Amino acid sequence: MKDKVKILLVDDEERFIDGLQGVLDHYNFSCARALNGTEARQLLKQEDFDIALLDVGLPDMSGCDLAEYITTSCPDTSAIMLTGLNTVETAVQAMKQGAYDFRAKPINLEHLIKAIDKAVEHNQLRKDLRVSVARFQVLAEAGWEGIAVVEEDTLVEGNSQLFQMFGYAK
Repeated sequence: MKDKVKILLVDDEERFIDGLQGVLDHYNFSCARALNGTEARQLLKQEDFDIALLDVGLPDMSGCDLAEYITTSCPDTSAIMLTGLNTVETAVQAMKQGAYDFRAKPINLEHLIKAIDKAVEHNQLRKDLRVSVARFQVLAEAGWEGIAVVEEDTLVEGNSQLFQMFGYAK
């Protein structure tokens, strides 16, 4: 059985969180809530979340700054920004700081659910890629033969066996 998707809801409007959590519960998501960025950071340190739905305008920090924190500290969590301040500048800033998506309030629930589903799929692809890279590195180092990666006549990567064959340290 597949685990429930865990979502962190971060908004200073408690009534908004109540309503959104009710809808997300109906779609079988597991939700935790924070009313400000500090609470959100504490929860992110204690638990793993698949998605964080963040208001841009939090009382103690910018939701964009929180998205950046999530990107650097919680690589398996995608941040989706929610805001009533629907400006292109805000959206661009959020995306530059690591947000996966940006949604305007009032929320179109159908679009939000699709965005959550796509973010969960994106998270899984990122995890799969990390596992694949780690496996490749183990295989490349475990073999006795030298392996080289060359792009446009330039050596861009090699395993330690290759460097030893030519008398270099990696």
